[in-house]
Amino acid sequence: MSTCVTCSRPLRFQRRYVFESDAFRRIYKGREVYRCEACNLSQVDTARVDDAALTGYYREDYRNVGSAGQLTEATQHWYAKRAEALAGLVAEHGPPDIAAIFEVGAGYGHNLRALGELYPAATLETDEVSGDANAGRDGAIGRGELGTGKHDVVILSHVLEHFTDPVGLLERVAQSLRPGGVAIIEVPNDIDGIERLNGPDEPHLTFFEQPTLRALLERVPLETRALFAAGPDYTVSDTRRALRQAVRAVLYRVPVLSGVLRRRAARNVAALPEFAGENPRGVFLRAVLRKS
Repeated sequence: MSTCVTCSRPLRFQRRYVFESDAFRRIYKGREVYRCEACNLSQVDTARVDDAALTGYYREDYRNVGSAGQLTEATQHWYAKRAEALAGLVAEHGPPDIAAIFEVGAGYGHNLRALGELYPAATLETDEVSGDANAGRDGAIGRGELGTGKHDVVILSHVLEHFTDPVGLLERVAQSLRPGGVAIIEVPNDIDGIERLNGPDEPHLTFFEQPTLRALLERVPLETRALFAAGPDYTVSDTRRALRQAVRAVLYRVPVLSGVLRRRAARNVAALPEFAGENPRGVFLRAVLRKS
């Protein structure tokens, strides 16, 4: 049994882990989520995660077997609203002359493209980006790695909760930032009762609430300039909501209905307010860290 990824204290059983695919069952050999007895962080037993297989899962399976990695018209709107909000945080908290921006796991590239519009002279790099992120953009997003004192901005958008060693990742981010540089973090706001709204647990390894995210951030050599909940309101799961979600999942398998439901979902997401600003009931947690 592993210990807490934040404070290394013992863990106790909290609930069962909710899988979405057989692919991830082969990566996380456990079936439980635990809570730290000291800092209350919820997490899997990281000792039972196959790190090498996890890397392969994101490279080969993530966008095929899980709903979170699939790009639809609705998720396009969702990602674009998030990207605008994160770019606004960079504009508010970033250094005056931003020349190099890096995103850990950029996915479809929405965040970097939004930042590229704000800072057209800055280099945009990532260690992972989908093949279509640069389509028609002449390779504006380049490939790179976290280094030493290379970047003015590092983005970790829905990345931290996927790592077995989030503190170690943030220490690498701190080394990569230039003095005065900022790291922008967004993770799901996994307060008790909203796991089903955020989807299955897969492929998340840690489940942050605002106090537990703050406790983790205090372990890294960066100053926390802001930490708050944001985005649209969460809804606590209940039996009626769970039933509606189960029926919807079945209807999505019917080709004629699937297109109708997807278009409706896209309209619903497009109609949501912008995701910028604080919202105590929001489904995201955001943090701004600065290097002295």
